[in-house]
Amino acid sequence: MTQKPKHFLEHLKKPKYLWILSLLIIAVILLFYQNFQNSQKALQSSNEPALSQPGSVSHIDPIASTAPPSVGKQPETSSGLSLKGKVKSKTEVNLSFKAGGTVSQVRVNVGDKIKKGAVLAMLERQDAALKVDQAQASLDLAQAQYDKTVNGTAASDITISQATVASAQTTLNNAKNNYDAVVQQQQVIIANDLETLLNSSLTGIPVSNNIYTGTLTVSGTYTATTTGSYNISIGMNGIGSAYNFNGLEAGSGQIVLNVPLPIGKNGLYIAFSKSASINPNDTWTVSIPNTQGATYLKNLAAYQNDLQAQAKAIATAQAIIDSAKASLGQANAQLAQKLAGSRSEDIAAAKAKLNLAVDALQAAKNNLSATQLIAPISGLVSSVDTRNGEQAVANKEAVILIDDKTLYAETEISEKLLNQVNIGQATDLVFDALGSNKHYKGKVVFISPVAASGKNTTTYKISSTIPAISLVKPGMSVSIKMVQKQKKTKVPGDF
Repeated sequence: MTQKPKHFLEHLKKPKYLWILSLLIIAVILLFYQNFQNSQKALQSSNEPALSQPGSVSHIDPIASTAPPSVGKQPETSSGLSLKGKVKSKTEVNLSFKAGGTVSQVRVNVGDKIKKGAVLAMLERQDAALKVDQAQASLDLAQAQYDKTVNGTAASDITISQATVASAQTTLNNAKNNYDAVVQQQQVIIANDLETLLNSSLTGIPVSNNIYTGTLTVSGTYTATTTGSYNISIGMNGIGSAYNFNGLEAGSGQIVLNVPLPIGKNGLYIAFSKSASINPNDTWTVSIPNTQGATYLKNLAAYQNDLQAQAKAIATAQAIIDSAKASLGQANAQLAQKLAGSRSEDIAAAKAKLNLAVDALQAAKNNLSATQLIAPISGLVSSVDTRNGEQAVANKEAVILIDDKTLYAETEISEKLLNQVNIGQATDLVFDALGSNKHYKGKVVFISPVAASGKNTTTYKISSTIPAISLVKPGMSVSIKMVQKQKKTKVPGDF
């Protein structure tokens, strides 16, 4: 009897098909739930206003190519300290003509951007160019006369002997150049060793009866070569605690706790710690070098060894010169023998005329080159103090170039506010020429260790970086606002 096929639902009642059906139902439910969640998030984000991230750009400069990513609204973390300053360049070159004359061309104006090697201005050069042509003609004539004098009575091997002399002369010149290089190299090594030796573990040694319990720290690098000591003492003046020093240098200054204070002009500084009060009449000694320092003996040995190496290297270089001189003398003697058929007086006279002609041509070329003012760097023309037709004075400033790619903002700050500024601190820059609604980010990179001179009040120079903005020019006024990180207010229950 033929069995009837089972209905489809009867197949689904089997356990393996029930598992498959259950998985499909779960997958469909998860898919619908995921789509629902995504649609809810999209709806919520479309209804919320866009929030500026800290430090993000909220103003776009209309000149897109010049606005750096550091442009933004005034930071909410700005402190109340705002200073006025100027834009300056790290590199400034004053150019002048080496000789006087009439200015024929001025090819630049203030504000022009030029490349290294560009001709900025010229003097009338017709006479100088003519003298070069005349000097070249005189040299050609002197060379012909010399060749005629030598070759007229000498055999063809005279040329070989002359080449030998020339080669020997080149060898001697190279030996002399090598000697100069060795001497210079050894001088640098010895100078570095001496600096290291004199700066060995510099320490302020207190007198045994000092009352001051704080720390006197010595910093900086001693740049002089004289040995000796600095004697440092503490006193009082109308302002407060002061320090005096004598010995290698003499001077005085006002004490500011935990701030490096200069002792003279040879690169050393001292600092008094904040942990103790200043006691008048206390004294310290800073010995140069510190023979009791941990590295003194090691540095002394290195210095003495390099002195011996210097003497040996210079002696070797001198021996090479002596050998080259001997070879040149021998080559000249051989050439003289071959020239015996010619009068030595005539050859010497022709040679002297040739040398004079060579020197005269070089001098004429130098004078021609002096009629041009050539840019030694690429940058911006900040000043032009010469005009067409006027008489230029030798070595008088004519054009000033600055490197407009190394700009920075500089200002001065009162000593009372100096504690609000730190190296690396962020700054908010507003340039008068660009509008008060445009803010740029920078950071403090320099704080002068000494007060500015010629001021009725005590101020210190500080410098801030400037982002790459083509519209910013040297000399522009800039407002520099110090930026401080906001401190998080602790809420009860926070840990």
